[in-house]
Amino acid sequence: MLLGLATHKLTVDDLPAARAWYARVLGQEPYFDQPFYVGFALGGYELGIVPAQAGDRPGDAGTTAYWRVTDLDAAWAALLAAGATVAEPLAEVGGGIRIGAVRDPFGNRLGLIHNPHFAVPSLDAVVVAQRPLAAPDGALAPAEVHCHVVVPLDRMAAWSRFMSAQAVTGWLGVETRIEPRIGGAWELLFRRDLPAGSQGSEGVRILSFLPGRMLSFTWNAPPEQPVTRPQHTWVVLAFSDAAAGCRVDLHHTGWPAHAWRADGSVDPASPWAETFAYFTAAWPRLLGAFAASCGG
Repeated sequence: MLLGLATHKLTVDDLPAARAWYARVLGQEPYFDQPFYVGFALGGYELGIVPAQAGDRPGDAGTTAYWRVTDLDAAWAALLAAGATVAEPLAEVGGGIRIGAVRDPFGNRLGLIHNPHFAVPSLDAVVVAQRPLAAPDGALAPAEVHCHVVVPLDRMAAWSRFMSAQAVTGWLGVETRIEPRIGGAWELLFRRDLPAGSQGSEGVRILSFLPGRMLSFTWNAPPEQPVTRPQHTWVVLAFSDAAAGCRVDLHHTGWPAHAWRADGSVDPASPWAETFAYFTAAWPRLLGAFAASCGG
């Protein structure tokens, strides 16, 4: 009956202030922005914010998780028959989307939603990106971080040095966790002395690869940039023949378009400006370490 979570709704006393706060924390603007509802799209799910009304106040009583269902009326009837009580009557909220909420026999609030526009992912699909992407709809900024090196190795040998935890640890000098498969980890753990989640690129996952030709993986901001860190960009490494061996090009893309201005420059007021500047400096150092290990 319940297919999975769809929306988490929060009740607030000051909707404009909450909108601004969540836009800053999430590093993105809402996709739906009205005086009665503000919605943020987050990796296939939604965070919704609504103004407080009588009987629905901020705090534990003002938050509702809405579960997707295919037949709202049938699910509603089944829950009531099982002993649930009405907390929020069924209603259409626009575009054919209907919601409602019940309280289970133990006093917990349970929301239901039927959204005909929402595509339910296949349950046997490969989970690749474990974190929401900064540019999930393909609206990319007109910018990328790009750098390259040439090393005295053939393409397969150069590529292989990025696909093994032992190899990357050897040339970068930090602990790594690399699983050479689609959806596998490609994590560089620079600070093992810090708590889990703050050690480096935890949560980064391999998106695709072509042996001897290409490797791509998601990427996150460093732990000291908590606003942009939860939303991942991605990196593409391309390996091509060169007169002196192999050329390795690194492209860091996936930057969200909303953080860039019309002239193609990053908005200095956006938290993404700091992240972009950080990797503009960091990636040449990483490729430099790789080249040094190859004698390039």
